[in-house]
Amino acid sequence: MEPENPAEAKRWTPAEAARFIACVEDDPLGLLYRIAVLRGARRGELAGLRWADVNLDTGVLTVVSTILQLGGTLIIGGKPKTKAGERWIFLDAETAEMLRQWRRAWLAMRMRAGAAWEDRDLVFCQADGRPWNPDHISRRFRRLSADAGVPVIKLHEARHSAISLMRDAG
Repeated sequence: MEPENPAEAKRWTPAEAARFIACVEDDPLGLLYRIAVLRGARRGELAGLRWADVNLDTGVLTVVSTILQLGGTLIIGGKPKTKAGERWIFLDAETAEMLRQWRRAWLAMRMRAGAAWEDRDLVFCQADGRPWNPDHISRRFRRLSADAGVPVIKLHEARHSAISLMRDAG
């Protein structure tokens, strides 16, 4: 009996990825999506990324915690999907600079929120510090993909695009 072949994952071409990234640049989650598309980070890893796990000098993210959604419940501070999921993500110089700029904007956002700020040290959070709902991140990704005029893929499939982009660049 022949083994069943899983369906080939959908992925973007370099031109489609570039178009999407350019179109979401000013979106509140644009930098999160940029990192997902270019570096292959998972949704939960980026939703749970803490500033304590970011080295702004070297542009390296350390994946050690996640935010998962089980039903309507958020699991904050969970562990990566696999032991191999605990890893470093190296950013390109442009993305690292964008993250440094985001840190300054994030600090201003925190000051504006004042006492309403929910301090979880999350890099990507709502204007009051609360975590983004992972399902919201995925739905928004699909909507923004359609708005950008690129094939609508699942956010998880952006990992496959990232691997292809990195392989083609190397």
